[in-house]
Amino acid sequence: MTSLDAAVSLFSQGINEFQIGKISKAEKLIQQYRQSVEYSSFPNSDNRKKSAPLLSIILVAYQTNDLLIECLKSLEKQLEQRFEIVLVDNGGNESVWDQIKEFSLLHIKCPTNFILSEGRNIGAHFSNSETLVFLDDDAVVPIDYTDRILEKFGRSYLLGFRGKVLPKVDEKHNEGLGHYDLGNTRKPFFINAEGNSGVKKKVYMELEGMNPLLFGHEGTEFSYRLERKFGKNKIYYLPEVTIYHDYAPVETKKKAKSDRHHRMWKYVKRKHWFISRYRKKFQ
Repeated sequence: MTSLDAAVSLFSQGINEFQIGKISKAEKLIQQYRQSVEYSSFPNSDNRKKSAPLLSIILVAYQTNDLLIECLKSLEKQLEQRFEIVLVDNGGNESVWDQIKEFSLLHIKCPTNFILSEGRNIGAHFSNSETLVFLDDDAVVPIDYTDRILEKFGRSYLLGFRGKVLPKVDEKHNEGLGHYDLGNTRKPFFINAEGNSGVKKKVYMELEGMNPLLFGHEGTEFSYRLERKFGKNKIYYLPEVTIYHDYAPVETKKKAKSDRHHRMWKYVKRKHWFISRYRKKFQ
């Protein structure tokens, strides 16, 4: 077994233990994984522009295929082009690999499905800019998306942001998602829409990124740790930074996501006793 295989095995074991409720064992395994994994050993194809980017847009993709290509095409049309794309491919996108080669990006082919949190950590490791932007792989963005981020997130006191999320299509499965669209007022908030969010890379790396065990509420947990270390009102809701994304295409998937988020929140509350109070102050 190679060192990469051993690291992947630790990650998989950790996720499995977490799913059956063995939290302490899962956390120990994930810590061992993080200490042993070498991201540089992941297969990748680097077709990024050589100029220094102002933003690193990180996409974590799993079985998205044509929707991923649609997302990449919307980024290709940006008015502000001083950004790079880091695509963390968690698998299931092999049918569009030839199309991916046509885009200017770094394509990381993960040896397993690292889910979203660890996928973002991987993307952050490979990024070349001081600002990380996390974007859902099945979202589309308007032509001024990167321009808006640079304009609104350029203030020195801001360390993180989350933007507005509007539906791609008018489906009932997007109803009742009050956390997607928080209105048109810019205000202090926390990252509870990770698929349209950003953070300064230095801060992200200092906090050791997102918790790899979390597949839901990872942005909230990260925001809580950020505030405890760097102070209040460092993360803002920026309504001008908008994407188009659907929460779930079918009702069964919506329910599955809701159930998973409920389980994740129980773990987050166990890990951080005062996080409910932290979240409540923004309501």
